[in-house]
Parts: sequence; structure tokens; C-alpha cells
Amino acid sequence: MYPSIKKWIIFVLTIFLLAGCRSQSDEQDVTKILVGTDGDTKPYTYFDENNELTGYDIAVVKAIDEMLPQYEISFEVTEFTGIFAGIDSSRYQMAANNITKNPERESKYLFGNQSYLYNNAVIAVQSDRTDIQSLDDLGGKTTVIKPSGSFQQAFVENYNATHPDNPILFTYSDQDYLKTYQDIMQGHVDFALAEEIMINSMIDEYQLDLDVISLPYEQTIQIMQPEGFFVFPRTQEGEALRDAFDEAIVTLIENGTLSELSNTYLGRDYVGNITINQSSETTTESMPNLFDIGLVFSNIPQILVYLPTTLWITLISAIFSFLLGFVIAMVKHKRIPILTPIFNFYVSFMRGTPLLVQLYLTFYGIPILLQYINYYQGTNYSTNSIPPMLFVIIAFSLNEAAYSSESIRAGLEAVDPGEQEAALAMGMSPLQTFIRITLPEALVIALPALGNSLVGLIKGTSLAFTCAVIDITAGGKLLASRNFRYFESYISVALIYWVLTIVISWLLKKLEKKLKADEQEEDGKHVESPAYSQEL
Repeated sequence: MYPSIKKWIIFVLTIFLLAGCRSQSDEQDVTKILVGTDGDTKPYTYFDENNELTGYDIAVVKAIDEMLPQYEISFEVTEFTGIFAGIDSSRYQMAANNITKNPERESKYLFGNQSYLYNNAVIAVQSDRTDIQSLDDLGGKTTVIKPSGSFQQAFVENYNATHPDNPILFTYSDQDYLKTYQDIMQGHVDFALAEEIMINSMIDEYQLDLDVISLPYEQTIQIMQPEGFFVFPRTQEGEALRDAFDEAIVTLIENGTLSELSNTYLGRDYVGNITINQSSETTTESMPNLFDIGLVFSNIPQILVYLPTTLWITLISAIFSFLLGFVIAMVKHKRIPILTPIFNFYVSFMRGTPLLVQLYLTFYGIPILLQYINYYQGTNYSTNSIPPMLFVIIAFSLNEAAYSSESIRAGLEAVDPGEQEAALAMGMSPLQTFIRITLPEALVIALPALGNSLVGLIKGTSLAFTCAVIDITAGGKLLASRNFRYFESYISVALIYWVLTIVISWLLKKLEKKLKADEQEEDGKHVESPAYSQEL
């Protein structure tokens, strides 16, 4: 009996061992591919009503995944700039985000040889508008462009360089395309350069009342490359993956699958104009130039052009936040009824919510509030003429005031009550006591905390770009958008911020030492005063 049981045990263990070896072998034969995408570029990559990642680019990659058993493909959503940082760090093995080629980008990344998309350029204008019919009519007109390497950015910058006497009037903004098209409908913006696929998709979905002017191929290529490509790292592994994808895309074109996906996700068949490309680029085995140290330093002078904007926002916001913070601190210090609980709520909200959210609430909330006021009061207030920087200063001032108020209040409460009582005993009025004794000491005590807040405010200005204000962070992003070398640009920006904080911290330390020295000198005068000694 026992020998029989032993044989069965050996047999079962052998089966499990063989199965494990087979499973391990299968895993070794399959290469895992992580695809970077932003999930925010409808209809190419976006989240549907079930919060599932979908879109034309995603569907094409999934269709190719079924054809390539040697790969196991998954997706990760990040912001657009993070896609390329992920490829540089080998986190992502490819990018799927309707990306077009240019020589600067191709010098760093490997683009597919076979496009999976063909897109014409169009001009979107307000319905029934007749003064814009071609690219020749865009001079002096207003538009909004995305700065993250968009074709609109490249075209407008080149157009203005060649038409300095009649440039396109533009503002940079990270707002979504739907908001831009709504601005056109409301007359806030004159036009938008768009991809035929995207604008048609949004018109169908949101019933936008826009006129779309189609541009011929000769004008399309002035604006954008009509083909869309997947992007891979410039390595041997990236080349092998690129070649496999190129072959699979050709198969999808020939068997009609790509046309079906185009109809499903883009609403029309945009595959007919795609040219099948049989050529293949071979990479070298040398390490790709992932980091260019020279670019870090050459970027700095170009980014410093936007330094005055950063300093101006910081200075004005610091002044207003200090004044408002002082008022709040006094109210809370004196425990004034009604106002104290209101300011307690204000401080709690400002300190408990992200600054980025507060910027959005200010930038988009104030115009909405004015629309309600106009509707119910019959007024005609407009935010179109208000510079975006004003919204940024309001948001930063309100946010920083909450922190400044607590620093000032802590300083007020830390002043020795005995000194205040002595000043009153000498015959000073309460106001004189506050101005000459309490306030100077409170500010000296609060200065380190206020200095830290100022440093934080400078770094916080990097969020100003969310409200279409070009500061030094946005300047770095604009530079990198042309060649996707975001890492070098962000290091340049970091170095500038670092130097700024070092200088400001040094100045604050000097100020703190001077105030303490003045305070000690003043205390010495009080001690030497006979009247002061007699009163004590």
C-alpha cells in the first residue's frame, strides 16, 4: 500500500514541477509592454462613462496586442509630458497619444514607420463668420493654443516670426479643446486651428454651432503633419517593437479592421488616405542621447525672459496677502464676534484645499459669478478684458493670507504681556503700545515663518500656467514642447528656483538680524531711561 501511495505522490509532484517549468518558460517568452497615454485627448485616448480607458489609439493598440502573442500590453495614464519622461526612464516601452513627427523629436525618439491615422487640418470659426477663409486671413485674429508640443503652437510661432507686422494674437492655455470651441461660439476667441477628426467628433457629441473650414493638403502640411504615429525608445528593443507594430498596422489596414475602428471611435473612415510604408529605419546599438547637459544651461537664458512675471506675481501677492493676513490675525487675536468664526472658516478652507484647486475656482469661478450677476442684475460685466495674471494674484493672495494670518497671530500672542503692561504704566496709549511695543516684537517673532511662506509662494507661482500666465515654469515647458526634452528643461527651471530661494533666504536672514539688533538697541535705551527705570 505504502509503495503505491509513494508512487502517486511522486507522480503528482512531477506534474506540478513540469507545469511550473512550462509556466515559467511561457512567462519568459512573453515581453510585457507598458504604454504611456494621457487619457485626456478625446477621441484618441479618454475615459468613457464607465471610467474605462478607451479611444481610437487605445483600440488600435489592443487590436495589435491580439496579433502579437510575444507581447503582453497594458496602459498607464499620466500627463502628456510624463509620457516622454517615462520612455526616457524605461518605465514605458511606447507611447500612444496621436503624436506627430518633427526632426527634433525624431532625434531622440523612435517613431513608427507606418502611420495608423491620417488627419487634415481645419479652421474652426463662429457660425456664419466670413472674414476667415484660409491661413492668409489669420493675421490680427485671436486664438488659444496649448503649449505642450501642439501643432497649433508650432504653426502660430512660425507664422508670427514670418509676419511680424500682422501676427496672430494668441494666449497659451492648458484649457481643454471644448472650452476653446465654446469661447469661439461666444465671440471671445476668433478661431482655432484643429484636427478634422477631433473637431468633427466634438461637433457631433456636443452639438457645437461652428463653421469648419477644410484646408487643402498644401496648407495642412504648413500647420501639422497629417499622419499619427506610435512612439518608441530609440533602442534595439524599441526597434523590434516598432517593426512588429508596423507590420501589424499594415495587416489591420489591409483586412479592414482599422477602418472599422475609425468608424467606431472617430465617427468616419479616416483610413483611406493612409499610405502603406514598407521602409524600415535601423537604430544603432549605441546608447541614445537621453540627457543633454548642454541644453540645461542653454535653456536658462531663454527661460529667464519670464522671470519678471514670476517676481511680479510673488511681490504683489506677498503684499496683499500680508495686509489681509494682518487684518485676519488682529480679528482673531482680539476675538471679535461674528468676524472671528467667519475668518476661522476662511483660514480652514484655504489651508485645507490644494492651491491648484483654488486657482481653478478663481480663474473659472469669477467669470461664472459675473454671468449670474449680469443675468439677475441686468449688468454687462465682462472678464474678457481682465488679464489672467490678475486672477492668479487674487488666488495666491487669498491662499497666502491664510498662512500669514496664523504666523502673525502667533507672533502677537508670543509678545510678553509684561512689556505691554509696563508701556501702559509709562503713560502710553493702547494704540501707542501696540505700534511701538507689540507690533515690532510680533513681526520679529513671525518673520521666520513669514519668510518660509514667501519662499513657498515663489515656488507656488509654478502653477500660474494653469491660468494662461507664462512664468518661468511655463517657459521651460514651452521650450521642451518642441523636442520633448522636458527633463532638461525642468532641471533648468529647478536651478533658477533654487538660486531665487537662496537669494531670498539670505535677504530674510539679513533682515531678521537687523530687526533683532534694532530691538536690542531699543531695549537698551529703555533700560537706560530714568523714567523707565523709576516706573519699573
